[in-house]
Amino acid sequence: MTMALHIRISCPHCHRSGLRLRNEYLGRRVHCKHCGERFVTAAEHVTDWGGTPPTVPPPPPEPSTVGGPEVSPRESPDSLPDDARVEVERLRERARDLEGRLAAADRAARRRADELAAREDALRARLEEEAAGRRDEAHRSALALEEARGRADAAERLAERLRGELDRLGDDRKAEREAIETASQAVQRELDQSRSREAAERAKAAALSDALAELERRLEEAARSSASHAGPAATGPPREADGGAGDGGLTGRVEDLTRQLAELRRSNRRLCSLLDVFGLPKEIAAGRPESPKP
Repeated sequence: MTMALHIRISCPHCHRSGLRLRNEYLGRRVHCKHCGERFVTAAEHVTDWGGTPPTVPPPPPEPSTVGGPEVSPRESPDSLPDDARVEVERLRERARDLEGRLAAADRAARRRADELAAREDALRARLEEEAAGRRDEAHRSALALEEARGRADAAERLAERLRGELDRLGDDRKAEREAIETASQAVQRELDQSRSREAAERAKAAALSDALAELERRLEEAARSSASHAGPAATGPPREADGGAGDGGLTGRVEDLTRQLAELRRSNRRLCSLLDVFGLPKEIAAGRPESPKP
């Protein structure tokens, strides 16, 4: 069976598979072109032999590097011609320069990574602080919302209580209005009754005034009559017994009329008191002037 010229291995560091390597370089030190790490190839790294696995030779003292797109070992400079040796040295110088650049770039990348990490930490801290502030603000907003809801509930209960009070006040006002109307009707009835009593008292006062005027007139007539009878009796002869009896009757009549006049005057005073109580004018009790007789 023909052995293949190349085999396929995988990098033990980056685990990249499908790296092509010549059979005679198995067991030598190479470095991966993808991750840059160096390792000694072994049979456990082979993923495709391309035929029967060959015997792994011992590793040489010199390390090898990846050349070109595939993995290749380093050869001893002494076994190369002069022009190849010069080229190898140039390539080594270039490789060292590239390694220095790579190291510098790696250091710069590390510094950049550290800066980015620091910025990331600062940004994360700021975001966490802002998140904590937002959480605190949300908590305060929630508390304020709960407090506002409590105040709204209290205001709703107060409004409900006030509506109840307004309804009760409306009922009380309606009841008071009805009571006022009832009292007004009662006062109107009392006023009507007072007016009726006032009219009756006026009529009674007018009647008493008429009676008083009539008694005073009759008293004056009796006094004149008594005086006219007393004058001739003083100058003329003595009167007869019948005449003396007539004078005694006239005197009794005058005394009777005087008593009636005193009684009417007392009644007039009581009537004036009643008129003061009802607020009526006292001219009603003063008497009417006697109307001339025909």
